[in-house]
Amino acid sequence: VTSIPVNIIQKGDTGNKTFTANWTINNYYIDLNTYLDGTWYEGSRVKVNLTVGGSNKGYVSDYYTAHPYGTAWSINGVQIDGTNVAYTASGTVGTSSVIIRIDFYTLTIARNNTSYGTTSASSLIALSGTTYSTSGSTLTMSDGRRVTASPTAATGYTTSFSSWSPSSATMNTTRTVTANFSRTGNTYYVAYNGNGATGGSTATSTHTYGVSRALTSNGFVKNWPNGGGGTIRWSFRNWNRNAAGTSTSYSNGQSVLNLATSGTVTLYAQWTFNNATGVMGGSNDVNMRTGPGSGYANIGGSTWPTYAVRGANCTITNAAYQNYGSSGTLWLYVTCAARNLQVDTALGTKTGWVSGDFVRVN
Repeated sequence: VTSIPVNIIQKGDTGNKTFTANWTINNYYIDLNTYLDGTWYEGSRVKVNLTVGGSNKGYVSDYYTAHPYGTAWSINGVQIDGTNVAYTASGTVGTSSVIIRIDFYTLTIARNNTSYGTTSASSLIALSGTTYSTSGSTLTMSDGRRVTASPTAATGYTTSFSSWSPSSATMNTTRTVTANFSRTGNTYYVAYNGNGATGGSTATSTHTYGVSRALTSNGFVKNWPNGGGGTIRWSFRNWNRNAAGTSTSYSNGQSVLNLATSGTVTLYAQWTFNNATGVMGGSNDVNMRTGPGSGYANIGGSTWPTYAVRGANCTITNAAYQNYGSSGTLWLYVTCAARNLQVDTALGTKTGWVSGDFVRVN
């Protein structure tokens, strides 16, 4: 109320005097403050849609203005990182300043292994009291926002999303939730081909991508009978990724890593000619013609692998060339210094007149 001047009432005045009080409405501050993780925050990430005395102030992060007693105020939503989130509050200016405090907290989205997967957000800010829940690879905030976890593919491995931990929480403080991923090496198999073997076997081995493991030791044998009742023997040399032996080789029982990303890879036995026992005789003798129309000169009857060439002025060797293909075929190289000769075996005739040729003898 305003004061009354003293000179309004004079000495000697009689009768009633009427005084009228003049009132002035007090002003009090509306003080809006946003807090992020317990600290006063005036930034662009969180804003409040404020209306005071019927006038909308828009989205603000701070407000401090005096208003008359009885002025109404209201909040109709907040904005978090540009996303509108429902929130309401209201009141009137009383006999003291109105302190409006709104708390927000950060939810950090972590990963148990950053190379195993990604998340659609690395963090979220949420109003105090907001909850989250999880289902599968999706985390859902109670205000409707979502975060999705996605596994990252890697050659030779199977990567999958496992879980969120913790699976649910209330945002009444700063929190961290972790997206958990798992990664396991694919299973693949190594099969073994005898590549001309005459017996034995080698069991398929099971391998895991990313883990070293030894190949199965060779169990194949390669022994061919010859015409003299003996045996042509080969020794196992190594494994190879193709039958011809022109790709990558692996030793017997070698520890290997990542031969395949899945499925089955086949390794082929490679063989080295070892020795032969018995004599060439009977129908499997090696004969050479001494000339067109002439008879045969027999070079059989000797012990392998040393040959005594009889009467043909020729030499024969198993060292100059051997072809160990999948058929197990052995070839000998015959050279004749004096004249061209034709070489015959019971398995076939090498046609044409040559001074040197390969002869199959098994």
